[in-house]
Amino acid sequence: MTKYSANNIINKNSKAYHDIVSFQKTLGDIIDENRCDESQYPIILFPNSLVDYIDEFRDLDPDKYLSVGNIMNFIIKNGEDTETIQNDWQKYKNEPIVPTLYVPRPRTPQKKVAHKHEVLTKQKEEIKVFRPGGCLILSSLLFLILLVMTIANKDAGYILYFLLWIPAILLGVAQEGLGEKIKKTVFRKRSKEDIKRDEEKAEFDYQQQMDIFEEDYQKQLEYNKKLPTLIKQYEEEYEIEKEKFQKKIEEREDYWNKLPILIDKEFCRAFSCMILEKISTQVEYKRIDQENMPQKGATEDTLFYALMKYGVTDIKTDVFVNDYYPDIAIIGCGYMIDIEIDEPYTHKTKRLTHYIGCGDEERNAKFQETGAFVIRFSEEQITNNLGTCVEIVSKIQGFAKTGNCIYLNEVQKLYYSIAQDRWTKEDARCYMIEDSREKQKRKENGN
Repeated sequence: MTKYSANNIINKNSKAYHDIVSFQKTLGDIIDENRCDESQYPIILFPNSLVDYIDEFRDLDPDKYLSVGNIMNFIIKNGEDTETIQNDWQKYKNEPIVPTLYVPRPRTPQKKVAHKHEVLTKQKEEIKVFRPGGCLILSSLLFLILLVMTIANKDAGYILYFLLWIPAILLGVAQEGLGEKIKKTVFRKRSKEDIKRDEEKAEFDYQQQMDIFEEDYQKQLEYNKKLPTLIKQYEEEYEIEKEKFQKKIEEREDYWNKLPILIDKEFCRAFSCMILEKISTQVEYKRIDQENMPQKGATEDTLFYALMKYGVTDIKTDVFVNDYYPDIAIIGCGYMIDIEIDEPYTHKTKRLTHYIGCGDEERNAKFQETGAFVIRFSEEQITNNLGTCVEIVSKIQGFAKTGNCIYLNEVQKLYYSIAQDRWTKEDARCYMIEDSREKQKRKENGN
């Protein structure tokens, strides 16, 4: 029988294993390509909450992280409608307990003998007695000597001394408290009534104990008579439990054989739900009046129109978000994409713009902090590769709406097909001197 354990690594040939490794590489590559110096167009930036998670996720070693137990817990935690999956996993993840046959042993009945309590005829007691103090004894001796001398001499002076000594003895008695209190043990003979009562109680306790011993003895005899029947009953129960155990083993083996298919099916869904949780955001925006609306370039209208015709939804124009005016914003349920079209200089004022270090990075970071995606195309990419740009926006929206990383695999291919270096301030100045935007416009018009 195959050893199935939650610690087993999922099959490296499975779709789930391939998807996880692919997600690690794809997400990591796309994020790394764009978040460092942002040196190439198109710039594709992800919400910070997602970036932080992907940094942790892609550093995990699949050969250690992708155990069956970890993947199933991930699916149960992040998937949808996983109650049945969780119940089955809890039921079959551990091996069933092997049943054991309990064989009862015969007993050796023994009759116990009770003992009567001894009835005491004498009762031990402790009493307190008083022992005179030393001063009281000495005073008493002097008093007796004085008394004898008074009687012998019949002198009035001795009689006076005798009378004066009496208060002194009384005072000594008061101060001594009649002596020191001590404990003493004595044995007193008990009354016939007490002895009779104790004898009756001892007899009652004896009979009660003998009844208990006799009852226990009879139970042991009865148990030995029923022992063959008990053994047969336990054997029958064991056979039933053994059949149940074998059925559980077969069910568990069948479940584990189907588990790779379940993982392949549910992992992508659970991973997508987790991605959606990381990028979920609620963006507040304001519509701009026509009077306050910033000037739009021709390429912005071109991209807007192409996106609308392609079927991209939730497009918002002329809005104010995060203290900025996006060229085009896609604001859907729980996500936002800020789309910008960069040019090296302005037509009217010839002011150099969007060069490396011009301050766009701060603007991008603010959108990322609020949970938004940022996509920046160059004007030249919109002009020469409009279809690819529209596809990139559509794929990023698909990822933002579903969390399905397959969209990012496609984005990566499209990204490299139109990649273009960003310009420095010096490059922008050269483009302005050459009036490259005007030349491009004339080229489009066939002039």
